[in-house]
Amino acid sequence: MIQDHKEKILEIKKKAIEKVEQEVEGIYNEHKKVLGMLLLLIMELFDKYSLEGKFNVNRYQRVEILKELENMIIKHTKELSQADINISKHILEDVITESYQMHTDLFGDIKNITITSVLLDDIIFKQYKGDIFDNRITDNKRKLANRLYVELDKGLINNVTLEELSHNIQEIFKQTNYETYRLLMTEQTRVFDEVQTKVFIDSSNVNKVMWVSALCENTCPYCEMMDGSIFTVDDPNKPEIPAHVFCQCCWVPI
Repeated sequence: MIQDHKEKILEIKKKAIEKVEQEVEGIYNEHKKVLGMLLLLIMELFDKYSLEGKFNVNRYQRVEILKELENMIIKHTKELSQADINISKHILEDVITESYQMHTDLFGDIKNITITSVLLDDIIFKQYKGDIFDNRITDNKRKLANRLYVELDKGLINNVTLEELSHNIQEIFKQTNYETYRLLMTEQTRVFDEVQTKVFIDSSNVNKVMWVSALCENTCPYCEMMDGSIFTVDDPNKPEIPAHVFCQCCWVPI
């Protein structure tokens, strides 16, 4: 019975992960649009301010260029932040509704509830480790803006080539893509845990749950240690999932 539940719940978890992996591309596409605009602007600046294949600006030109770039970066990273929040919220709404339905199908004694927009927002915007998900997205985009500004400033000071600066800017966006994926995966685990908590508490047949870790070479020592640990459903000392960023653990009833 435990193994049967474990396999079915891990399949539900797999579908939640796949949802993120498929839909996160929408956020990457928004990043790609801003990257394209920035690369075009850099090329235009290079045509105007280059000498012997490298950027060549004086102090005053650098100040003016950075002012223009700063305004563009702030504007577009704010737009990126809102787009990221909207797409991420939609993905998490799907994870919640689909995971809830699959859990209730698995445990037939649960009274189905209507997943309202209010309930979705309560779960999605619930505080986790001292903050809420949209603030974490906004913070990531602020980091992106700062990295871009610093890299552009450094490129102008060091008289780099167009290829060097373009490459470094693309690497910054690759890093941002990874951070976006990591954040969304963590949020997926968080809302999945909220769904499981509600389902198991509402079920008259579930009294205890077992921590199940995604055991692989990257499993952290804590999650590896917790794998197989058993708690009552309403234990106030039941540990929190996700335990850390990128955590993919979940609960299985026993």
